[in-house]
Amino acid sequence: MGFIDGYTDGTFRPDKYVTRAEAMKIINRTLDRIPHKDHLLSDMIVWIDNRDRNKWYYADVQEATNSHVYIWDTTHEIWVRILPVRDWAALELRWYYTYQ
Repeated sequence: MGFIDGYTDGTFRPDKYVTRAEAMKIINRTLDRIPHKDHLLSDMIVWIDNRDRNKWYYADVQEATNSHVYIWDTTHEIWVRILPVRDWAALELRWYYTYQ
């Protein structure tokens, strides 16, 4: 189904530990989230360890770590707007006190 591509040398290594980037790609594909590095937005968060747009994982890391609105092209997302960064600590506290 295209969730996992394998490596550029044609191998698949099921016993190897999965990296964060590989996990993000698998999750993105599972959720049918297919970013393209040329259709992201300039006001997104760009992580210090993900600044090289030519790395295979660049768009997948950006997809997984920036909340956004997008439209669907025939093959990938075209980002329209970045959503505000959520205060996850406050949200976690609210959930904790609501559901304890």
